Amino acid sequence: MHTTELDFNLIPQKLDDASPGEAALLAVRVLWPTFQEVEGVVLLEGMIESARDRERLGASIDRLEGDLASVEKEFNFYEIDLLFGKLVSDLTDDEVVWLARRLAAIWQARLRSQFPGLEFVVQSVEPAPVDGFELGITFYRC
Repeated sequence: MHTTELDFNLIPQKLDDASPGEAALLAVRVLWPTFQEVEGVVLLEGMIESARDRERLGASIDRLEGDLASVEKEFNFYEIDLLFGKLVSDLTDDEVVWLARRLAAIWQARLRSQFPGLEFVVQSVEPAPVDGFELGITFYRC
């Protein structure tokens, strides 16, 4: 069976302006993403595209003294609202928490399929009232 990768980047913010078909394609890219390894750091595909992105990644690797898991922690936090846009705007807080937890399980399976020799922590991050950030998902190497 021959599979073809679609030639578009994962830009979840586009979901709000997407046609129904484009929204479906982008949602699948969020639900079963492609991850890439750049300079030894596993990231969501499309996160490092420019020279400036590579410089920022290199600076983080240097600042964190080559601790790739710490670099991954720094780069790999995604807010559910930004991943899904208007698709989650009418969900209750409990439903968004449920979604984040399921997405973490899906990403764990996807990372296992792409990087069978590596172990990752993949989890939903549920903010405390004082944290000042939204509910999200993160992944990093163990």
